[in-house]
Amino acid sequence: MTTRGLRWRRMNVGWASYAAEWPGPLGQDGAVVVVGRPHGLRGRCPVCGRRGRLWQAALALPQPFPGALDAIVGGCSRDHAVRALPADWSDVAAVFTRLTDALRADDEPTFWHEKLATRRARQAEQARLLSRLDPTARRLALELLRSDELLDVAQIEAVASAVLAEPPGQHIGGQPGPGAPS
Repeated sequence: MTTRGLRWRRMNVGWASYAAEWPGPLGQDGAVVVVGRPHGLRGRCPVCGRRGRLWQAALALPQPFPGALDAIVGGCSRDHAVRALPADWSDVAAVFTRLTDALRADDEPTFWHEKLATRRARQAEQARLLSRLDPTARRLALELLRSDELLDVAQIEAVASAVLAEPPGQHIGGQPGPGAPS
């Protein structure tokens, strides 16, 4: 992912100094990328090898997903900093899967490790579902998840399919909806 085409707007919230809507399905669903130069973050750019003060990037995901996914490494420019961020919902699913695996592989796992691992595994499943859906179904699925993030992926898929299969003006079950011609 590159910043070409991103429309950066200035902001000053914590360490972040610029924000932009993320492209593609994630952006259509409300994901926003923020970048900034946290104090003291210095090193070698993983993209070009340049040494110096690094930009850090984070991807703010739409609700009900956690607030943001940080890039593991920074970059010497905004463009290089965002390259480590997930590009689409299948990449988000992969991040949550890696988090789940890391939590379960901890040398001294606790009850809280497993609880968080279970939550991240469910979020990975939800992100995989979103990666398969068309934009209308994806927006409906996100609304369902916002109302109850514990809904099973199969239930979400079934409800989205049923709602989108109904003709306009009809409620599920074949009853006329409000404003439907009589």
